[in-house]
Amino acid sequence: MILAMLRAKPVRGAAYHVCGADGFHPAANGHLVMAYAFLKSLGCDGDLGTLALTWPADATAGAGHRIVAASVGRLEVESTRYPFCFAGDEESPDAARSILPFIPFQADLNRLRLVVNGLPTGRAKITWGAPREFTREQLEAGINLAAEFPDNPFGTAFERLDEIVARKQAFETPMIKEAISWLRGFRKLLPDDAEAEAAMATLRARLAARHAALQAEVRAAVTPVRHTIVVEPLE
Repeated sequence: MILAMLRAKPVRGAAYHVCGADGFHPAANGHLVMAYAFLKSLGCDGDLGTLALTWPADATAGAGHRIVAASVGRLEVESTRYPFCFAGDEESPDAARSILPFIPFQADLNRLRLVVNGLPTGRAKITWGAPREFTREQLEAGINLAAEFPDNPFGTAFERLDEIVARKQAFETPMIKEAISWLRGFRKLLPDDAEAEAAMATLRARLAARHAALQAEVRAAVTPVRHTIVVEPLE
C-alpha cells in the first residue's frame, strides 16, 4: 500500500491517500490494493479467458465464454466469467479505479483477452464500449479487454452483482463482530448451562443458514452476459 501511495501521490496530488485519510482505514482505492495482495497470495492467476478471431469470421472462445455468432469482423459472445469492472471518479480515493495505474491489478488478475489474426490492414478500430484503435501487432499479441475498455458491456451486470455481494458483507460484519463474538460472553455468564448452550447452537445454525442463503444469492446473480465485439480494419 505504501508503494502504491508513493507512485500515486506525484500524479494524483498530495491530498490523495491510499492508506486512508486517517492513515489507517483505507477507502476503495486502498481496499483494492489489499484485495490484490490477498488474491496474489492465494495463487489467483487472473486469466478470464481468450476470445480469438482469425479474419474475417473464424472465432473461438476460451472457458467461460461461448461464440453465439460470428460474421466479418463481428463476434457475438455469451460469457459467464466476468471481468472486474470499475466505476467512479478516476481521481478520487473513494473510487477503486483511481489506483489502477499504480498497481498491476489488471495485468495480473483481470485479463479477458482478444486476439485478432490475419487483419488485412495495419490497424483496426475495436468497439466494445467506446471505440479504440490498435495496431495489427497489438491485436496479434492480444489486448486485455478489461483494461482497455473500463466501461464495457459487463458494467450493469457487475454493478448488480456488486450490490448483492455488499448485502452479504453487510450481514457478515455484525454476524462475526457482534453476534458470534458475544456468544463467548454468554458462555462465561452462563457456564455449564445446557439450555443456554442449546440456544447458542440454534443461533449459530440460524446465522449460518442465513449466510448460506446470501452466498447462494451471490452465485445465482452471476448470469450469462451477451456482448458484441466489432473489429473494423482501418486504412
